[in-house]
Amino acid sequence: EIGNLRELIRLSLLTNRIRRIPDEISKCSLLHYLVLRENEISQVPSALCNLPCLVALTLTTNRIERLPEEIGKLRDLKSLHCDSNLLKDLPKSLGKLSLNKLTLDNNPLDDTLMGFYYLGINPLLSYLNDSSALPNQHHQWEINFQDL
Repeated sequence: EIGNLRELIRLSLLTNRIRRIPDEISKCSLLHYLVLRENEISQVPSALCNLPCLVALTLTTNRIERLPEEIGKLRDLKSLHCDSNLLKDLPKSLGKLSLNKLTLDNNPLDDTLMGFYYLGINPLLSYLNDSSALPNQHHQWEINFQDL
C-alpha cells in the first residue's frame, strides 16, 4: 500500500493505466515530486491536497475533468502540469498558489480562462484569486508584457 511509503520523496508512475489516485497517498507527507502523466485518471482526490511538501505535480494526459478546490492548500506547489485533460474550469483556490510553472494546453477551458492563461501565469492566478471577478464586470488588470 502506498500509504506505507512515508519517506517517499519522488514518485513517477507515468504510462501505467492508473485510473484512480488512492486517498492513502496523503500519508506520503514527505512527497515533493509526483508524476502521474499518461494514465487514465478521471478524478483528483482531495486527499492529494494534504501533501504539505509537494513542489511539483504532473497530471498531463489523463481524463481529469476538474481539480479539487482544496488544491489551494498545496502552499509549496511551484509546478503544476495539467495539459491534455478534460478541464473546463479551474478552482478559485488555485489563485492562492505561487506557481512558477502552469501548463493547461489542450483542455476545453472556457474562453475567459484561456484568455488569461495566454497572458501568463500571474494574470490567470490573479483572476482566479479575485473572488469578486464576475463575467461582464469591468476589471482593471495590470499585465507585465515582459512576462509574455
